[in-house]
Amino acid sequence: MPDAGAPLITSYVSGGAQHAVVSFRDISSLANSLTNANLQSYLSVYTPTSAASAALYIRGLAATASYAANETALRFGVPSIGIDLTFDGGTRNASQRQFRDFLLKNGDDIMSRLLRELAATSPVDPVAGNPNSLQAQMSASSFTTATGIGTLDSVPPRRADDSGRPVMPNQFTAGGDLGMAYSGGYTSLAVHLPFKYAYHFADPGYALIFDLPLTYVRTEEAHSGIASFGTALRVPVIPDTWFLTPSVRVGAAGSVELGSAALMYSADLTSLYRFHVGSLEIGIGNGIGYYRSGSFSVQGYSFDYQLRNVVLKNGISVEGPLDLVLFERPMRWQAYVTDTETFGDRLYVRRYNEIGLVAGTRQTDDGQQWDSFRLGLTYTVGNNFNAFKANVGYRF
Repeated sequence: MPDAGAPLITSYVSGGAQHAVVSFRDISSLANSLTNANLQSYLSVYTPTSAASAALYIRGLAATASYAANETALRFGVPSIGIDLTFDGGTRNASQRQFRDFLLKNGDDIMSRLLRELAATSPVDPVAGNPNSLQAQMSASSFTTATGIGTLDSVPPRRADDSGRPVMPNQFTAGGDLGMAYSGGYTSLAVHLPFKYAYHFADPGYALIFDLPLTYVRTEEAHSGIASFGTALRVPVIPDTWFLTPSVRVGAAGSVELGSAALMYSADLTSLYRFHVGSLEIGIGNGIGYYRSGSFSVQGYSFDYQLRNVVLKNGISVEGPLDLVLFERPMRWQAYVTDTETFGDRLYVRRYNEIGLVAGTRQTDDGQQWDSFRLGLTYTVGNNFNAFKANVGYRF
């Protein structure tokens, strides 16, 4: 295995008595490294008929590739999932092209097994397996939208104006998170931009909520983009106390350098129960969701993880007043803890916890102004995963 902090994609090439270590920025370069010209550039003794082998480490997943002496066939294997394939195009360069097409354009079951193994063994897969991935971001967005835990953006209290009509808050929320994560020897920078629009009915306990979170992740030299769109309906079971929120969401993630992309669909049901103890407000959130990946094709590349997972997410928040004023508004604080656990296909980080503290303003007591501002810090910890995140949000 490569050392912690090694490049995301590494090849340990051997031929005769010579050895070379080569790193790559993307999966396409890894595939092209097995051409005759590139092998000759790594190993001066290499010829198109000599034996050559490579120990490959793709985002932490161990694989092998080799040419036997006097043979044109390229043999590729992933021991952890029993993949052992042979590509023979009549020449070594033609065999290499078949291997490249398999990595970048093949959507059959073998490639799906390889992608699922990456989600299980790679600390930086953009689709699933870590808290920065598409699946985790979709789950977090659905839970936060339903509960307000971590955002000071919970269900507004019912108020009426002089005519007896309910007071409606303004509906747009924008924010930003900046975080650093360390996992499996790799360091990632993540930028998260959540946008939300809420339509409140005559009883503001009911709301139809749309949100569009966008995420950019940079790990070493690899760039990943993540986005999802969700729709949720908040329903009060006990006014001002207990709320149920069913939601559906579709998302996409991709990385050219990591050679990975997918669509994902989810359906969640989230409960929020809140009560007061003196001046403190306690919120308890519980959610369950079903997540399923879909095939994704772009510019001739095809990916299909065939992931099926159930995500359980639970959290508790404690909120209270601060003896401070910001922008002529009284401030409040919120401390919270969440627990996320995934069941179904294997993932690198199956369970993780978040601990956070946020401070900011809420709507004014007279119910006439609903713009608010918040700042917060979050620490995330899981199996071989640690992350710190600073966040900011503004509602108007």
